[in-house]
Amino acid sequence: MAKTPVEQALQVSYAAIVWTLVSGVIGVVVGVSAASTALVGTSADVLADMASSAVLVWRFRAELHGHPVGIKAEHIAERVAASALSLVAIGIAIAAGLRLASGDTAEESPLTLVIAIASIVVLPVFAVAKYRLAATVPSAALKMDGHITLVGAGMAAITLVGLALTSAYGWAWADPSAALAIAALALAVGIRTLIASEQS
Repeated sequence: MAKTPVEQALQVSYAAIVWTLVSGVIGVVVGVSAASTALVGTSADVLADMASSAVLVWRFRAELHGHPVGIKAEHIAERVAASALSLVAIGIAIAAGLRLASGDTAEESPLTLVIAIASIVVLPVFAVAKYRLAATVPSAALKMDGHITLVGAGMAAITLVGLALTSAYGWAWADPSAALAIAALALAVGIRTLIASEQS
């Protein structure tokens, strides 16, 4: 029997939680051990995305059981994701600023590159699935969650560039500069999401 759009959205949200939990935790641990502020920031963004997916699970489960919490859950999911993303951005910016001031260099590690590449490959797949289902459910919060997931893929790409420059040329500023770019992107998306949620 074919699953309904809400059931499919619930499955995608569950899968996103599993991916973000595993990749986020591993990314933070590896990023800290390799002194890569950019990787830590990207992984923290992924964990912020997980918070949004968790609220969406509640929202879709409630709808499947006939509870009329759709609009309320939509706004909560948007605000949770936006708030988490904004806090992560501020933390990344502070850490990156301190790294730039100290001049410390991120350590070369094949695992850091693997994690960044995996995020670049996997996150767009989740984003496309969220966009497609958001239009059929419909769910503005799921669409916004897709935006945040796609931003995560962009952050992973920025992280990869920073790590590659540090590894190839020993540029101590490359990784924290990439982290600052990630922070700016995350903060912009977080603020935009909060404003959109307040206006809806």
